[in-house]
Amino acid sequence: MPRPAGLMGLIRLWMWRVRSRAELAELDAERLRDAGIHPRLARREADKPFWRA
Repeated sequence: MPRPAGLMGLIRLWMWRVRSRAELAELDAERLRDAGIHPRLARREADKPFWRA
């Protein structure tokens, strides 16, 4: 995701993080394994607040 340009860019970035982290949280262990992601790391990322990179 590119750096935000102005307030609207920042809001779009935050919305993207919310959606992507919610989708990551929905993946089961088998799908995470297929993607090469450890479930603990996925949970840590999914639990981050939207304003943290």
